[in-house]
Amino acid sequence: MKRKPHVESPDRESTRIAERVKYWSEQDRINQVLIPRFIRQSELLAKHIAEHDDLPRLLNEVVSEALSQQSKAFEERMETIVTDLNNAHTRALELEEALTKRTRQFESIKERLDRHGRKVRNRLILGTIIACVFALIVAALV
Repeated sequence: MKRKPHVESPDRESTRIAERVKYWSEQDRINQVLIPRFIRQSELLAKHIAEHDDLPRLLNEVVSEALSQQSKAFEERMETIVTDLNNAHTRALELEEALTKRTRQFESIKERLDRHGRKVRNRLILGTIIACVFALIVAALV
């Protein structure tokens, strides 16, 4: 017996994408709070050690680079999540269209079966009537 490959349902996939969006939204909210604090602390530290070797400039470069990388990673992840969400939405529309098509096919088959059932019923009634008439003729002749 062959096993069907595991395919996640659109609901499960949509749930996973929604969880990812929620997670990255929460990360963004946290970043909105922490980044200004970190920048302020960096500025205070730079002010404290001003005039010592080029440390403030180096520190600002490191902080700027780190923030830039984090921002870029966040944007890339959000783009991926949006793409995944759009793909899930497209798939849901495709499934809805396929379901509508199958429903129409089912209704068409049901109508044909109903017509066929009526024809068979009418033929059985006619056969029964003919058998009864034949039985009456045979009974009358005997």
